[in-house]
Amino acid sequence: MTTALLVKPGEIEHELLESWSANGEVDKVRAALFNLLVYVPHLDRSSEVKAITKRVIRNFPSRVLFITHDKESRRSYLETEVAVDLIGEGPHRLSCDMIHIRYAGSEAEKVPFLILPHLLPDLPVYLLWLGGPREDDQLFEFLSPYLSRAIFDPYALDMLPLFSRYLLGLVNRFPRGVTDLQWAATEGWRQVIAGALNSQERLEQLAILKEGRFLYARDDRPERDPRIQASYLQAWIASQMKWRFTGLKALPDGALHLNYEGQGGPILIRLEPDPLRRGDPGAVVYFDAITYGRQRFEFSVDPTSQLACFRLWTPERCDLPHTLYLPHPTRDELLAREIFQQGTTKHYQQSLKLVSGIQRSRSQ
Repeated sequence: MTTALLVKPGEIEHELLESWSANGEVDKVRAALFNLLVYVPHLDRSSEVKAITKRVIRNFPSRVLFITHDKESRRSYLETEVAVDLIGEGPHRLSCDMIHIRYAGSEAEKVPFLILPHLLPDLPVYLLWLGGPREDDQLFEFLSPYLSRAIFDPYALDMLPLFSRYLLGLVNRFPRGVTDLQWAATEGWRQVIAGALNSQERLEQLAILKEGRFLYARDDRPERDPRIQASYLQAWIASQMKWRFTGLKALPDGALHLNYEGQGGPILIRLEPDPLRRGDPGAVVYFDAITYGRQRFEFSVDPTSQLACFRLWTPERCDLPHTLYLPHPTRDELLAREIFQQGTTKHYQQSLKLVSGIQRSRSQ
């Protein structure tokens, strides 16, 4: 990758061409399959997100525009930076253009008009937006007509109900739909649970659930809430089983107790931090459930492998445990996969609808 250069906004394309031409001994071709916009609402998250994005374009060359909103700055400013990332080894390589826009304060009104001239025409435009879209409505609404697909990364549980309601209104706005990385990270778990409970008998047992518990890996970063994936996973089960949400209680240690009314009676779902600190931050590492019929399900994960162990106990028998495949994709793998997904899944919409009602119930 060439050294990042601070440039004037009007010189972005010229400086990109100069950077591309600088290394004459390498035979390189400028390449882009799509435009990738990355919005970061905090300056201190830029390095982390840049590293993820660079790993994506190693396999899928694209023009990348980083947009960093420095909300903590007391002064208004607008900075633009360019670099060229070389992909591959040897004398024949591909190159990708990278543009970084940093801004604060009153300079925000100029940013939309700085982005549009640098989108490559006739290529799809994908957006990765950290947080919820309401954090910068003006910019998001301005960009919306040009987007093929919007991918979000919610990081605070308190924003999740509002975020879910807002996303439900965006489902049909973009040709390739909307999604978020936290939901995508639960796909392996959803496949494991669906694979283990794949008979009418087991679904009927799940329908009369009495109590369930999800353990999630702690995240020591103050800006990230580790409960989001567990929240999505329990919402997916509740929406598929058509449970009715009745209440929520937050405990001092960060655990959550969610109450539902189900076919068999009241249901308590507990989301708790894993005391053993297994797995990647925020990942679900354990799920167990007890039914009104005294059946018990247990799913446990070995973070060092891509396997989950499922056990079932009933008053009459104890089934032999068996293992199921549970992938642990990295964040760049999740992003790459979601870029090329089509549409917004029905299960995601149903889960969003359930989560969106939690805040309304709390406020009543």
